[in-house]
Amino acid sequence: MELTAVGINYRSAPVALRERVAFAPSRLAEALRSLMALPAVREGLILSTCNRVEIYTVMTGEQEAAAGCLRAFLSTYHQVAESELVPHLLSWRGAEAARHLFEVASGLDSMVVGEPQILGQVKSAYAQAHAEGACGLILERLLQRAFAAAKRVRSETAVARKAVSVPFAAVELVRRIFGTLEDRRVLVVGSGEAGELAARHLFAHGARDIGIVDRSSSGRAGMLAKDLQARVLTFDALFDELAAADIVVSCTAAPHAVIRARDVEKILPQRGGRPLFVVDVAVPRDVEAGVGMLPQVYLYDIDDLREIVAENLADRRCEAEKGREMIAREVERFQRWLANLDAAPVVVALRRRVEALCEEGRRKAQGLLSNATEAECRVLEAMSLAIAGKMLHFPLAALKNAGNEAPRYAQALRALFALDDEAPDEKVRPEDAASCPLLGCRVAVTRAVLQAGSLVQLLGERGAQGVEVPLITLDAQGLEAEQERALAALSSSDWLLLTSQNAVDFLWRTLEAKGLDVRALGGVRLAAVGEKTAAALLSHGLRADQVGKGGGAEGLVSLFAQDDLHGCRVLYPHGDLTAGTLCTALEAQGAQVCAPVLYHTRPAREQHAHLRELLRNRRLDVVTLASGSAAESLHEALAGEDALLDGVVVAVIGATTAAAARSLGLPVHVEAQKATAEGLVEALERHFADEGTSEFP
Repeated sequence: MELTAVGINYRSAPVALRERVAFAPSRLAEALRSLMALPAVREGLILSTCNRVEIYTVMTGEQEAAAGCLRAFLSTYHQVAESELVPHLLSWRGAEAARHLFEVASGLDSMVVGEPQILGQVKSAYAQAHAEGACGLILERLLQRAFAAAKRVRSETAVARKAVSVPFAAVELVRRIFGTLEDRRVLVVGSGEAGELAARHLFAHGARDIGIVDRSSSGRAGMLAKDLQARVLTFDALFDELAAADIVVSCTAAPHAVIRARDVEKILPQRGGRPLFVVDVAVPRDVEAGVGMLPQVYLYDIDDLREIVAENLADRRCEAEKGREMIAREVERFQRWLANLDAAPVVVALRRRVEALCEEGRRKAQGLLSNATEAECRVLEAMSLAIAGKMLHFPLAALKNAGNEAPRYAQALRALFALDDEAPDEKVRPEDAASCPLLGCRVAVTRAVLQAGSLVQLLGERGAQGVEVPLITLDAQGLEAEQERALAALSSSDWLLLTSQNAVDFLWRTLEAKGLDVRALGGVRLAAVGEKTAAALLSHGLRADQVGKGGGAEGLVSLFAQDDLHGCRVLYPHGDLTAGTLCTALEAQGAQVCAPVLYHTRPAREQHAHLRELLRNRRLDVVTLASGSAAESLHEALAGEDALLDGVVVAVIGATTAAAARSLGLPVHVEAQKATAEGLVEALERHFADEGTSEFP
């Protein structure tokens, strides 16, 4: 199946032809049903506006046949000969179709670059297709990515912020002259389309004393005045109002001048020398040229405004290029997701199968341990999940990197793990890719080398690619005295507290360097901050007596609150950037704490250039941060080029890391509340599952 789109627009076809192939809103549902009835069409969406008629589909079969099928549909449905349609018809496929839709939704393909109405029209087309069941998995994802792209382009560039219509330009000219409009008396002559736009934009930029002059005080002028809390005036009162006004914007459809020089000259004495600014946006002109020759009267016509429009259009084109760079990144992300879509059922099914086997083994092992404590049960569960992850890592990595061979690899995995033997109601369909929101994402893992493996493994299980870019490094240089202090305290301590896998690893290095083993711990009781640390202890043949919940120091402190620690000697080996909170809490409960530093945490500056290259070449979708020191190293690595993170999701573990990142001016898009690798991956999955579903400006 492939994404295929055809259509005509204001560039390719005259308005007469666009009118003939436009889909009336009242018949759009019927047209969608006719489109979906075509044998090759699996998903479909019709976008029909005054400037374009485009059909987006997911189709089976050859590309030429697919485009021909859609040509025939347009021709037959609207009774327009194909020979008349074909010279003006455009077609897009695959990535080009996605790019075109993203540019359309962002206003970059509009006649007026950056105009906002098109996004609402795309959303309406999506809502109609969704209501008719025409939007399936691929178009659903495509439209959500289009909305996300439009949001970024509109919020992160100035493509829609400068006037490119005459009424907008008139208001911008007035603002350039006056700055604030809050205390200015404004007169708008005419309440047609141009007059309404001018009045609304004057109001939006602070004008509150607005008079609207029209032939009648009812009808359109009255409704506009009600919306803007303005005064409605007839032409009989025009010159009395001119005597008091600061600004006049005239935009009637009159065939002759409505403001003459001799009439303005009569009211000048009443103005007491105050300047009067008149902006004439009408064609033919509303204001005689002689008005601009009067003292203290400044007249601007449509030719003056065209300079502003041209200047702003040039600025918009420059901003549009920035927008297209953003869209290129979004298209690349969508194409990666699409390329991995066929692998999604295998990823989900294999994960289910392996986790089920490991869970079965865990239950059997737990059954053999009749007196297993709750902590031991949690350690068993953590170990079974770790085994499942290790089993999944290599086959899934091979599948993701298989390229054109992916279908063959997927078939081999199905056969090797008997994935096709599942009951019909348990089989995984491509639609279940929704359960793989990280599929194809490239995630930078900035943890130290010793810690990175578990997160890379977890990401791989979810179909993501973990890219190791360790921004911090751990070492024990110059800590020999601290190591001796730790060893000396072992034999006399009541408790040994370990708050990370790093602490376990460096403690064992210290023991081995002195030719010691687990017997050196004697009768010391062991406490681990969480299941991962407990599993690290178990790998050395030691069982934790206490295991904290939640993976943070707070959970361990609350656990010890149940015991009387008064007078207990607690050994707490740690890294140079941790200790304070836990030491203070334990000492507050009467414990005697010995807290030697076993390792340093330093920025891995040799990785900074590599990270910048990955970001500059748009090879990362996510950067993860697990500590404040990693955030500091990332900030240093950017070297002032904060724009390298544009379009990249920054995900952090815990409020402390988030606060550290924000204090450095780094963006934080995802904040995992659970201080574990699993918590971070779950938070990322929620982010990417929800992304693009909210309303955008």
